[in-house]
Amino acid sequence: MHLIISKGKERIEVPNLAGLTIESATVALKEINLKIGRVSEKFSDSVEAGLIIDGNPVSGSPVRKDSTIELIISKGLEQVALANFQGKTSDQAQSELTAAGLIVNSKYEYSDTIPIGTVIQQTPSDVGTIGKGEKITLVISKGPSKIFIPNVYSLSKMGATKILEDLGFVVKYKYIAKKKSVTNMSPKYGTAVAPGSTVTITLG
Repeated sequence: MHLIISKGKERIEVPNLAGLTIESATVALKEINLKIGRVSEKFSDSVEAGLIIDGNPVSGSPVRKDSTIELIISKGLEQVALANFQGKTSDQAQSELTAAGLIVNSKYEYSDTIPIGTVIQQTPSDVGTIGKGEKITLVISKGPSKIFIPNVYSLSKMGATKILEDLGFVVKYKYIAKKKSVTNMSPKYGTAVAPGSTVTITLG
C-alpha cells in the first residue's frame, strides 16, 4: 500500500515588483496566477511617480494560487509651496524654507544698494511649488563693499565707540591727555574702507 500525503495548495513566491508600473505588475502576476489587490499611494523621494514602491505580501513571500497582492504606488516627491524671499531678511527666508523641508544653500555678496542680511537673489525664484527636499540657493547681501568713516571728533570715548561699532568697525584707542574726547582719527573721517576695518581714535 502506498500513501500519498497532500502538501496542501501549491505555494507561489511573490515576485519583486518594485520599480514596475501597475500595467507591468499586472502582467507579471497574471503569468504566475496572482492578482493585484488594493492599490494605495504615498510620497517617495527615491521612486519615480507612478512606479511601485513595494507590495504586500512582500517579494519572496509564499502565497496561494489566485492570491491578491496589495501595491503601494509612488506619488513622487511631496510638493511644498515656494515663496519668493527676495528683499526679505535671510533669517526669515532660511527659517521658512527649512521648516518647509527644503535645503538652503546660502551665498554672500557685497551690495551698495541692498541692506546687509537681505536676500538679493533666490534660485529657483518662481513662486509656486517644489519637491520637498530640493535645494534653494539664496544670495545674501553683505552690505556695501566700502563704507565711509564718520566724523566722531570731539565726542566722548563711549559716544564715538558706539557710532563706529554700530557701523561694524573695530575700534582701538590712543591716549595723550586726561581729557577723554576724540582729538584725532586714523584713518581720517570720510575715508572709504571695507566693513570690519579698524579705526583708531585718539583721546586727549
